[in-house]
Amino acid sequence: IIGHGGGGGAWSRAAVLTMIVPVAFARRAPLAAAVSHAAATLLNGLALGHLVRCGACLPAAFYLAYVVGNRTVGRVRTAGIVAVLAGVSLQCIYDPKLGLSALPLMIPATLLFLGAGVLVRRRSLLVTQLRERNAQLRQQRERTAKVAVAADQARIHSELIDGLQAQIRDIAQTAEAARFGSAEAIESLAAIEQTGRGALDRMRDIVGTIRSAPTEPEPDLDALEELLRSATACEVRLTIAGAPRALP
Repeated sequence: IIGHGGGGGAWSRAAVLTMIVPVAFARRAPLAAAVSHAAATLLNGLALGHLVRCGACLPAAFYLAYVVGNRTVGRVRTAGIVAVLAGVSLQCIYDPKLGLSALPLMIPATLLFLGAGVLVRRRSLLVTQLRERNAQLRQQRERTAKVAVAADQARIHSELIDGLQAQIRDIAQTAEAARFGSAEAIESLAAIEQTGRGALDRMRDIVGTIRSAPTEPEPDLDALEELLRSATACEVRLTIAGAPRALP
């Protein structure tokens, strides 16, 4: 830090540090940091006069503009950028390396950092919304799969009832015919036995299908660890490198 006449001491260095300290809490309190930076710039200018501060203080101001754009919205963002622009203007006034002639360059540069922060914020919000929508789509897919399984079970149940009713009618008709002829009675009763056994076999097959039908959708790669844990036919081991992320 160099004074206008070439000097600059420890007191000047310590005072100028107050313009940089707000960077430390900028992400937690962007508006307070921007106001603190502008106030510290004004006090430095009034107390120390013309000093070359731009090497450290301008990057701090640009960073504050970025954080204000990235962390705030609405009136808070407006107040924050006004405070940052005030700090940058004061630096141009009190810094002999800048001067008022640098304002047409410094103000657009500050607004550029603000715009970068706003753009990053919007992209982050978009990514968050896409992740939430993907999660909703996965849940909808699971519900659709459950509905499809329930529909298949209802269809199988209907087929079971219709098939058994048809075979029972055949048995009743065969038994009725066996009442009017002793010569054909044995054959009719044998046919009744075969039809009954066929009905029982069909019922066992369909009931077994219903019991073994899945009630949950097919697992995806998110359930890989649980699937491997339940595997008993062979020895398996799962190793994940890096941070796990959602997969389609």
